[in-house]
Order: sequence, then C-alpha cells, then structure tokens
Amino acid sequence: MSQPGQYDVVILGSGAPGKLLFWSLAAFDPIATQPTSGATGEASSTIPPVEAARAKLLKQRDERYDKSHTLHEKIKSDEALEAAQKMLALERQIFGPDSDDATRSLSWIGTIHEALEQWEAAR
Repeated sequence: MSQPGQYDVVILGSGAPGKLLFWSLAAFDPIATQPTSGATGEASSTIPPVEAARAKLLKQRDERYDKSHTLHEKIKSDEALEAAQKMLALERQIFGPDSDDATRSLSWIGTIHEALEQWEAAR
C-alpha cells in the first residue's frame, strides 16, 4: 500500500515510439487515492504529479485548439495550421496516436489544408 503522498506506477507499454503509458496503482486502492495530511487523517487536496502533468498538457491542447480556430476564422490559415499541428502532437502524447481526439484534429488539419488549397496535404 502506498504511503501518503506516494504513488505506485506500472509501465504498461509503449503507446508511440519513445512514449510510455503509465497506470497508477492508486486507482485500485481507495486509501492510497486519498493521501492524508498530518496525524488528523484529513484528506489532502494534493493532486498526483502524473495527473497534474496531464492537466497541464490538456490546458496547452485547449489553448492550441482555441488559437487554431480563431486564426482560421480570421483567414490566417498558415498560423492556424501551425497551432493545430501542435495541438495534434499534444493529443497524441496525452491520448495516444489512434485516439478520437487525434483523429478529429487530423480532420481539422485537413480542413485547414483545403482552405490553403494544399490538396496533397489535405488528403
């Protein structure tokens, strides 16, 4: 069982070249999911490091999404394409290369390529 504030992690395998997928054993241990603070046994609001890192990546992804769509609406498709490609890279890192999110981003990137009349890239 994990000590308060500690998290056991198991490497599940490789999601993409050079990327490892992790699974926290704390998900199976209800006590380990609620680290305590001090001797009072009160639950702490500490976010596990893996979840905090994921939340940070998701925030960056959301910012790229907003930027890409805003730039596309302003007919700045070159910049929108760059933001969308960065968003796709983050989604592949977070969710894996074959995720629904990555698939939707690829479709969006194709739409931007069409707006730029880059027909080969749009395929």
